[in-house]
Amino acid sequence: MSKPIVIVGARGLGKEIACLINDLLDFELVGFYDDGLPVGQTILGKFPVLGSTQNLIDSQEELAVAIAFGNPSTRKKVWEKLQVNSNLSFPILIHPQALLMNKERIALGQGTVIFPFSILTTDIILGDNCLVHTRASVHHDVNVGSHSVIMPGAGLVMSEQFDEATFVESNYFKPHSF
Repeated sequence: MSKPIVIVGARGLGKEIACLINDLLDFELVGFYDDGLPVGQTILGKFPVLGSTQNLIDSQEELAVAIAFGNPSTRKKVWEKLQVNSNLSFPILIHPQALLMNKERIALGQGTVIFPFSILTTDIILGDNCLVHTRASVHHDVNVGSHSVIMPGAGLVMSEQFDEATFVESNYFKPHSF
């Protein structure tokens, strides 16, 4: 039986996370919470806006939650607000077409989302509430702080360290010297 999940943020990234969830067997998307859209508005033709972030904070229902904001500061603020509700959980969402090469040597924090065609190799730490977007790659000995966003095509390599709430731009690559 699939576990109910909701998404906070019903704009572009929320739609993409909905598509990712649709490809997972463990979860069934119930709808969205969004502070800027009216209750009942339909997203992607079938998922309703269920209320505001405050409505989710006040909810007594046990729900899994995915946070859909690409701005790391916003991700962090929403994460911190939602922590007051012990009925909410933040599962790790990994698209089946993402490649985790050495899973036992990759530490993923709660609420982390890994999009398709991403590659994570070995000895990697991603903090809570991180997002690794399509075709990003994270290589050995990289440490990424909580609430960080790694955009499509970024390449994090060889022991790079990223602070909390870091935004790694599309196609980022830091050449290294030997």
